[in-house]
Amino acid sequence: MVSFTEKEKKDIEEIWSHVDHKRNGKEALVRLLLNQRSTPSCFNSLGSFDSVDDISSDPKVAAHGEKILQYIGAAMKHLDNLDAHFAEHHQHLASKLHVDLDNFVRFGDVLKIVIARTFHKEYTPEVGATFEEAFSAMKDAFSKAVTK
Repeated sequence: MVSFTEKEKKDIEEIWSHVDHKRNGKEALVRLLLNQRSTPSCFNSLGSFDSVDDISSDPKVAAHGEKILQYIGAAMKHLDNLDAHFAEHHQHLASKLHVDLDNFVRFGDVLKIVIARTFHKEYTPEVGATFEEAFSAMKDAFSKAVTK
């Protein structure tokens, strides 16, 4: 299990407290759907993916992106015990939101880009490394929870 320093937790909390779940979640999910051509088949219930406009203007995409960020935000509050957090919530993530490990990793990669673009001054290389470590730890905890 990864251990985060108080400074690392504070850095994540500081940026995450300013993340707009609706706007940043939508942007990250739209980017994922546009850039990962195999991903849209996992999101058939969201709507049409025939064009950039279809994806960008679909309210279901925006709502789903927001939900994902809410769950990631909840995980960010449990950095010291991600295994237990994901063990408790993996059923909801997997069965209700249909999150699979590969798309979770892809979404996290895209989200880090969105956060870096949105908070470019605050997202220093050190903060970026902390977010990288946090997402890696979340991936590991989610993976363990799913395989139980």
